[in-house]
Amino acid sequence: MLTSLLLAVAKGEEKGWTSFYIVSLIMISIICLSLFIYRQLTARHPLINIRLFTIPDFTYGVIVNSLIMVGMFGVVFLLPIYAESLLGLTAMKTGMMMLPQVLVQMVVTFVTSAILMRIINGKWLILAGLLIISVNGYYLIRLDDNTAYEHIQFLLMLRGIGLGLCMMVSMQVPLQGLDKSQSGDASALMNTTRQVATSIGVAILTSVFQTQGVRHAVHYAETITGDNATSSSFLNSLQQMYIAQGMGNEAAYASAINSLTGLVKKYATIHALDDAILVTTFFIILAIPMTLLLKGKQGMAKNEKTNTIAEM
Repeated sequence: MLTSLLLAVAKGEEKGWTSFYIVSLIMISIICLSLFIYRQLTARHPLINIRLFTIPDFTYGVIVNSLIMVGMFGVVFLLPIYAESLLGLTAMKTGMMMLPQVLVQMVVTFVTSAILMRIINGKWLILAGLLIISVNGYYLIRLDDNTAYEHIQFLLMLRGIGLGLCMMVSMQVPLQGLDKSQSGDASALMNTTRQVATSIGVAILTSVFQTQGVRHAVHYAETITGDNATSSSFLNSLQQMYIAQGMGNEAAYASAINSLTGLVKKYATIHALDDAILVTTFFIILAIPMTLLLKGKQGMAKNEKTNTIAEM
């Protein structure tokens, strides 16, 4: 079920969304999902208790947590591509760039679970975190090849604050209105849903990144013509630069074309990255109205906290 759906999302643009191949994969996913749901609803001892989705607060909480996970892993997936491909950073330096977000998120998560959840309704903590991440997404969309390393770290630290406020809380709130006998089934269902949503979300972001990269490259290539004075002047400047380095006219022209092609690919990738981050921000914004539907409450039962920590 999940494999065919992920394959359809990943290959949809390449094969065509209305092609027999993609439509077949989607139909297989729908049929398999329907059979799985039917089996879980009719089994005496189901693998996951889907009936828990009839509890509104649990359902809203699972959706919110799943959207947050997609938004988080989307940036974790995209930023290393940006750092290594466009900024030329090593894997070690890229890891160090991402580290501040993790450290800040750990501290804020601890403070939120140990202190804030006891005095503030979890619903408002989630909402505060989502708003911080949404605003942060606006600035991440503006990243380019001239963005300072320290500025990226600062943005990621702010994102860590937002994730620290809402990530753990969004895992705890759905469990607050359940009986002790339902907690185990609820944790399993929430964990499964979150993992499936994350897989689909990353597949969607990969498709957006690749598709938009091609579209932006085509757009830039179409603007580089002999009739375009700006591109002709820039190409001529590149050619003259290579001639000044001792190349012949033909070799200098070929090198100038290669350099221009490289710039087209570079800026197409930057804009494709911005588009993909915009999609991750959309997932986060989509979670805001769902959060408002949550009831939530202050404090947290001991068994809820234990189940949440265990599933992580």
